Amino acid sequence: MQYAQIAYGDKKLNVFNLHLDVFSRNNRRFQIQKLIEWVKQDARDTHLVFGGDFNYQAELGRDQKADFKGYDPNDEKLPPFFQNVWTDLPGIQEAFMQADSSREQIHQHITFPELEKRHDFMFFSSEFEHISSTVIDTISSSDHLPVHVVVRMGD
Repeated sequence: MQYAQIAYGDKKLNVFNLHLDVFSRNNRRFQIQKLIEWVKQDARDTHLVFGGDFNYQAELGRDQKADFKGYDPNDEKLPPFFQNVWTDLPGIQEAFMQADSSREQIHQHITFPELEKRHDFMFFSSEFEHISSTVIDTISSSDHLPVHVVVRMGD
């Protein structure tokens, strides 16, 4: 995880870039919880942005998941992956989804073309006004597609 705090006038913007574990959903949930704890401790009263490769694998078939070294079928029994983000960070927004988005709705914006799924997310605090979001499918410098989000910084 990378972290930067940017001063903008009298405001502080905290930016977290992350790349979560590809093999274990349990590890990803642990990593998200640690991020939430860090945000609550150090960035709770500031403008906040966090995003990156969450390796979100809901809706991958078992046969696809079984190809991953270290895949644990018991991971399927864990609570919804983003539940703690929505409950522990009130007012948090995401580029394409809402707290009640279904798995199918989440995967409408493909960022990992190989599996035709969405692995990449961009969250931002309620101080931002969401203007637009798009997945850029014309750049092929990575196995993931870039997510472009435009927000306006509020008070």
